[in-house]
Amino acid sequence: MSYPPNQPYYGAPGNGAPPGGYPGYGAPQGGYGAPQGGYGAPPGYGGYGAPQGGYGAPPGYGAPPGYGGYGAPGYGANPAAFPPGPYGPAQGGYPADPYANPAAFPPGPYGPAGAVPPGTTVTTMTSTSIPVVYMPIFNYGHSDPATDARKLYKAMKGLGTDDSTLIHIMTGRSKAQLQLINEAYLREFKKSLEKDIIGDTSGNYQTLLCDLLRPILAYKVESLKRAVKGVGTRERILIDIITQSSNAEIQLIKNSYPDVERDVSKDTSGNFRQVLTELLKGKREEINVIDDTKAQQVANEIYKAGEQKLGTNDSKFVDIMTSFSPYFLDRVNFHYTRSHGHSIYKAIEKETSGDYMHALIACAKPPDIYWADRLKEAMKGIGTDDWGLIYIFAVHDKAQLKHISKIFTDRGHGILASDIERDTSGNFKKTLVSLMA
Repeated sequence: MSYPPNQPYYGAPGNGAPPGGYPGYGAPQGGYGAPQGGYGAPPGYGGYGAPQGGYGAPPGYGAPPGYGGYGAPGYGANPAAFPPGPYGPAQGGYPADPYANPAAFPPGPYGPAGAVPPGTTVTTMTSTSIPVVYMPIFNYGHSDPATDARKLYKAMKGLGTDDSTLIHIMTGRSKAQLQLINEAYLREFKKSLEKDIIGDTSGNYQTLLCDLLRPILAYKVESLKRAVKGVGTRERILIDIITQSSNAEIQLIKNSYPDVERDVSKDTSGNFRQVLTELLKGKREEINVIDDTKAQQVANEIYKAGEQKLGTNDSKFVDIMTSFSPYFLDRVNFHYTRSHGHSIYKAIEKETSGDYMHALIACAKPPDIYWADRLKEAMKGIGTDDWGLIYIFAVHDKAQLKHISKIFTDRGHGILASDIERDTSGNFKKTLVSLMA
């Protein structure tokens, strides 16, 4: 099994390989949240290359030549210089967003990144400790909130709307910068930016612009409340938010929404409820290094709890999927596929069904794999899951969306931009495309 270049595990002090002299780790195709340009080889490169419909790896587990391993040159930022973030430091090792307010954002789900030396040397694994790698973070550069606020006001003043200016600013600023623009708009014009956007736009275009304005934590809380209030429950919203939030985010959600556990428990049932209530305890393992031997053992435990026996040991499935990191479970999936010829996702589909099945599979996927697959699902067949599409684009930055787009293709789903062109229209489509630019 081959791995790409020397790389310290993320979140580790200083530079260097993990204990045991392990030189580096090439994440599987669509796995472990790698920065752009290093997430494992698509089919044909001899890398992880998951077959369509599953996530099994053929021999060879490294990045394609020329991808720069897990971090393209320029990713070598000092983690201490960055506030906690969901996927590591900004692209190119730039300083943190000049307008960012770290206190306004929950600590990210998967921890900060360490320095990544350039290079594409492929080496052989010499240790059972495998470092976790995360998605990139985009550096939006400097912006002047007051100037942006005036441009937005002018774009919406009077008859007609200058949508090109609206889209350019709303898709070209970070969440922190948009919050400062929002404040500057209210201060100078004594009006709500969101209300003016609502007055000048409509439909999914309006919803996406308003959701871009919302801080991620507030957006998640609002979406969870919407999912469980009134008649019926939007199970997919619960899965998207709860399975893809870190322990720190879960705690902040509970602080802002104290009744979340009660409401979710009341509106769900059976094993599906058990998965969500376990995740809402906020005690899931969060790691920087994967114990490969343990991953093999857990793969065997899953087989014994499901396909090896008559019936399914649901308590074991729930315990494993809600206790371990998605990065660890991605490695478990590798071993399961190698031993049994298909992924743990296929095993879960055989042994479970419905929302329970979807929740378990969501727990087992690293975020970029999950969101790439979720986007395909949102645009599959007749009609589009507009909420899912909008949510994914509203909570990820440009670098992450580009990375997810690459994984979308590597997973055999086609070209994300082409699917968006086909399934959306008008200014909504223009906004989605601009977010990926």
